[in-house]
Amino acid sequence: MQLDKNHLKMWKKRLGLESLERTNTISLDRLVEYTVRAYEQHQITFERLEYLLSLSGLQAGQVGITSPEQPQIPSDEELSSLMEM
Repeated sequence: MQLDKNHLKMWKKRLGLESLERTNTISLDRLVEYTVRAYEQHQITFERLEYLLSLSGLQAGQVGITSPEQPQIPSDEELSSLMEM
């Protein structure tokens, strides 16, 4: 299986392997990996995902996750029809 550079970079970020240089920061072991897995298994919300990734200096898009669509608010006509039932 051959990965292009973008997919390889995304997986390195997901697994926390992007940078092996010393940065004098403390990191939680496998935080990004466990966070992404918990989100994919619907154990945490998108907002919690964003917060946990921010602890590692990442955003959801950097690990291949897009923002979920916002729920549509029913129109006035739809609300009226529901009220008539």
